Amino acid sequence: MQDEFASLPAIVPKGPIAIFGLGGGTTAWLMLDLWPSLQLDGWEIDGIILYHLILIDLFSEGKVLPQLQEVNTWLELTDRLMPKGRLTVNCGGINEVSVVTDGVPRPETSSIDGH
Repeated sequence: MQDEFASLPAIVPKGPIAIFGLGGGTTAWLMLDLWPSLQLDGWEIDGIILYHLILIDLFSEGKVLPQLQEVNTWLELTDRLMPKGRLTVNCGGINEVSVVTDGVPRPETSSIDGH
């Protein structure tokens, strides 16, 4: 069935695709392998599906996303972790400040990496 789902982007209008029942992500991986530019949003309601590692690599135009500034976001993510699981976060981006190196202005970068 996942193979059939992976062929659907060819016959539907372009735009975001939602996957309800994300599970282990097999369908999402197959779709992204065939259609790397897809925007996929997935949801999983089964409490059995827990993760030992959640990677968060989200920022936009050098700014932390508003959702990552909400306590509920972090509580929901923590609820999805197995015991002793970890959250790894990259919220890096470009600051407004530039550093001049060898006479060339370059954006100063920053990142946050935590558990």
